Amino acid sequence: MLRRYCVLLVVLLQICLSYSACVKTKRVCVIGAGIAGLASARYLKDKGINFTVLEATQYVGGTWRYDPRTGTDENGQPLHTSMYKNLRTNLPKPTMELKDFRLPDHLPSFPSWRDYYRYLQAYAKHFDILKYIKFLHNVVHVRRVGDVWKVKHEHVLTKETFEEEYDYVIVGNGHFSKPNMPNIPGEELFKGKIIHSHDYREPEPYRNRRVLVVGAGPSGMDIGLDVADVASHLFHSHHSRINFTTPFPPQYHKKPDIQELNETGVIFKDGSYEEVDDVIYCTGFHYYCPFLDESSGLTVHPKSVVPLYRYMVNINQPSMIMMGLVVRACLVVALDAQLKSVVPLYRYMVNINQPSMIMMGLVVRACLVVALDAQLKSVVPLYRYMVNINQPSMIMMGLVVRACLVVALDAQLKSVVPLYRYMVNINQPSMIMMGLVVRACLVVALDAQLKSVVPLYRYMVNINQPSMIMMGLVVRACLVVALDAQARYATALIAGNFTLPPRDEMMQEWQKRMDTIRSKGQPESFIHILAEKEDQYYAEISEESGTERVPPVMFKIRALDTEAKLENLYTYRNYEYTVIDDHTFTRKVEDPAIRSRGLNP
Repeated sequence: MLRRYCVLLVVLLQICLSYSACVKTKRVCVIGAGIAGLASARYLKDKGINFTVLEATQYVGGTWRYDPRTGTDENGQPLHTSMYKNLRTNLPKPTMELKDFRLPDHLPSFPSWRDYYRYLQAYAKHFDILKYIKFLHNVVHVRRVGDVWKVKHEHVLTKETFEEEYDYVIVGNGHFSKPNMPNIPGEELFKGKIIHSHDYREPEPYRNRRVLVVGAGPSGMDIGLDVADVASHLFHSHHSRINFTTPFPPQYHKKPDIQELNETGVIFKDGSYEEVDDVIYCTGFHYYCPFLDESSGLTVHPKSVVPLYRYMVNINQPSMIMMGLVVRACLVVALDAQLKSVVPLYRYMVNINQPSMIMMGLVVRACLVVALDAQLKSVVPLYRYMVNINQPSMIMMGLVVRACLVVALDAQLKSVVPLYRYMVNINQPSMIMMGLVVRACLVVALDAQLKSVVPLYRYMVNINQPSMIMMGLVVRACLVVALDAQARYATALIAGNFTLPPRDEMMQEWQKRMDTIRSKGQPESFIHILAEKEDQYYAEISEESGTERVPPVMFKIRALDTEAKLENLYTYRNYEYTVIDDHTFTRKVEDPAIRSRGLNP
């Protein structure tokens, strides 16, 4: 009997050692040493997983490191930070803390950027993460080759390049560094200074000036009030439907959207005109992952990363570039820019990187019918004007010329291509045929299609390449808490603690979310929003991954804090929030002496 138990013990020990060895052989690349990268590194280290963090700067903390400069740093790298001198967090301390590491008690409820940056530095030291970070290593290329990710990175100073293989990639490069600059008519005529909030640092340069702030997101409201303290007039242009009850100062003037700018001022859509000296665009940021190769299965749109299942998992393989799908824009100019910047084409149609792909009809500023006719005759052998004879699995739709295109497309669709929702090739689901709807409003249909190919599993996992995790894409949530929860989920996935559902199930889950958004009449860009679903999201990813659940009290604190913002943007930071247990908290007016400690010097 004893011998049998000894044998069983040996077998169990071997299994454990085998599992441990398996985990340790997995190689993980973490891109970025901001909040997402630091949290991921902490949990990967705890699991004994082999990982490396690549950070382009010589600091941790990402955007939270304030720098008075704008543009580029001393190494010629774009400055990542969007911090400004008077910034304080817009969420209270409990929702800004990473797990098992408290913000100091002596800090006010809404810490300054300086205190929060020090907190992130202390976090990295406390969990002994710094030795895993390769500083000044800029990621230039990530591509999928066989069963591995090949990550190419460059040392910022020496320009030496490296290429390494990894089993998993966690993208945590942040999404608050690539400004979304609106294209307002007449801005090239404006003689004053125009900046984006990314380059805003302090209010003093705007003292006694007439300033236009555009946008009413968190930065728009915060910077608007910051500048209003010193400006002679602050004109705030936005279309937010939020009913702010804040008692704004007399120099603050709410204005509608902008019609156009001229040399000295701005015409608004209600016909009113104001002279202004400076313009600050607080219009948000683009998702920006220039290092992603098409083999990643992700397409990064300015406002979304596609396709992502559950807000994070990449569903499709966008090795096919569908040009000219921009909508509500100047299509000729957009196509011209796309052709120059994205796809290397031989004779304006043959994809040099993928010669078997012919991109028809992309010539601009030309007679399209004649050009298409010439392209068809000279290059592509098509059966029945649509089937690529050399690559029969490629159907070139709508290339007939000098014909009734709507009728022809209708016939082609009925006779050849089985499409799900008029765009997904059922036989080849990774091929999305955009804009093939007929007898419909094409601009509206294209807009819906372009935004709907965004399925991320759990808001982060790439469905077609589940070994790539996109961190921090959720919005209207406690971002720090969400990042920490996602890092735990990703680590559990890499460690093999659970397995993802089949691709079809992940796609169905995403489609259900998309259908819910449509049924409410909301724009499909809402696919990244958690809002009232935040607590449910934490429960779902915790149950699936077997990781500790974010307590419901976090969502409750954020909800009450949001109400306080709507009541008064000047005073909502005066409250102190204290967690009692996983479900309850208290709120009181903070001692002014404590609050003053959070002011930036």
